[in-house]
Amino acid sequence: MASLPLVSIVIPCFNARQHLDTCLSSLFKLKYPSLEILLIDDLSIDDSIRFVQSKFGRHNQLKIFQNSQNLGPSQTRNHGIRKASGKYVAFFETDMAAHPLWIRRMVDYFEKHPEVGAAHSRVFDLRQKKYIQADGMMLVPHTGWVIMRNYGLTVKSADSTISSVVIGSVGTMARRRVLLQIGGFDTVIGHKVDDIDLGWRIWLAGYKTVCLPNAVTYHWGGKPQSARPISIFKAEKYFNRMPRVFIKNYELGNLVKFLPWLVLLHLARSIKHLFLGNFIPFLGFVHALGWTIWTLPDTLIQRQKIQSQRIFSDQFIMDQVMIKGSFFHIWSKYILPLHQIAHSTFSK
Repeated sequence: MASLPLVSIVIPCFNARQHLDTCLSSLFKLKYPSLEILLIDDLSIDDSIRFVQSKFGRHNQLKIFQNSQNLGPSQTRNHGIRKASGKYVAFFETDMAAHPLWIRRMVDYFEKHPEVGAAHSRVFDLRQKKYIQADGMMLVPHTGWVIMRNYGLTVKSADSTISSVVIGSVGTMARRRVLLQIGGFDTVIGHKVDDIDLGWRIWLAGYKTVCLPNAVTYHWGGKPQSARPISIFKAEKYFNRMPRVFIKNYELGNLVKFLPWLVLLHLARSIKHLFLGNFIPFLGFVHALGWTIWTLPDTLIQRQKIQSQRIFSDQFIMDQVMIKGSFFHIWSKYILPLHQIAHSTFSK
């Protein structure tokens, strides 16, 4: 019998003591023996590492690393990719749990489908386990916003076919050689849109990404932004960095077509909040615009590199993982219902 390929599970950790017991306990119950778990601490100031060493230090599969300074999730995941020994790298969060067959089902599919570069798990809500958080993501071409497939649905009402998607960084597995080929996560962008960019670039490099509904994980997140601990300013600052993703990844014709949409829609949104008496989104937009201009030389260098290695055309990728129609059609059919589900189902 052929030996099972090694899988490296990379977990960025920052002040996550409250979640680590659930997270790691579920991973040590995985029914897949060829495994290493790389917990990379991003200079936590709580007792996360002491707790992990005390409770789980006996497990040979567990490897603990600590950054010399706080680097953020993108650089920490890249650190994990470099440290990993596995044929496959799976990305996990400290506020997640895994079904025992998550990795086994991922590997079984990858070994039969060499054209697939990465796969997204079916992510259920960890608090309300009957609800799906995401079966991967679909891109809105005008804005780079993502529509999470089957968001807020139950298994009975969800589409459970294996579908082409853009991956996120929650419960995702990828071929390590593909991650190294495309340079891993863009550490200049930072948190919030780095996974969208990574998933997009995997497609550009000529690999498909899919969601495997029978490979299941659970995630504590899923709340609307207004109910999350991250500050509104910080969230707006990161979400408004999407122009760098567009400039790097779109063909020139589509860049000229969609970049003005992106900037104007974000500007209009921030001005709307300004008139409603909330100036923070506008400050976030201005900050991100200045950041986009400041980083433009590097963005153009990255664009040249990505476009020179492109395999799949924009049209092919649009047909696979982008939502078709005018922005106003997409807004009414997909985005508004998503917001309603976020507040009615996941805001509790």
